[in-house]
Amino acid sequence: RLDGRDLQPSSLASSEQPVVLTGLTEAWSARTRWRTIADFVAQHADAEGYARDHDQLELRDTDTTVGGYLSGDLSVNGSHDTLGSSAAFFVNDYEDSRLAERLADSYAAPPALKHLEVLRVISLERPRAGVAFHRHEAAWQAQILGQKVWFLVDPSVETLPQHSPCT
Repeated sequence: RLDGRDLQPSSLASSEQPVVLTGLTEAWSARTRWRTIADFVAQHADAEGYARDHDQLELRDTDTTVGGYLSGDLSVNGSHDTLGSSAAFFVNDYEDSRLAERLADSYAAPPALKHLEVLRVISLERPRAGVAFHRHEAAWQAQILGQKVWFLVDPSVETLPQHSPCT
């Protein structure tokens, strides 16, 4: 854990290990605008995105809204098939940047991480939801509400497990 408020980008560039940076979100208006998930839903229930079921060996997505996802409506595109309880809500700049644009005045990329702000991804997860093992290039993630458990695999591992680490 490092206090990220006075961290220089060059000090992160040489890091070969994940780093937890603290102190970077305290000034974000998101911290006061969304004290609870109900606050977020009240402002953004209609925002569109998709829910992705990561517990399947074959990924399945369904279009939904923030409100629909958080209320548990995970029917697959109007069918009787549903996504698993571990499905997570996503939206990103490539597919639909409208939610990211709505949230843009609620946060700012920390100076030490600004060079990594290439693609914005907004993710919401209900209790016990999550994402299967996957790889990233250098990236950063901030968490506003709740808790998240991280399972990390050494970069030398070439084949990632195909299941959720919590099963």
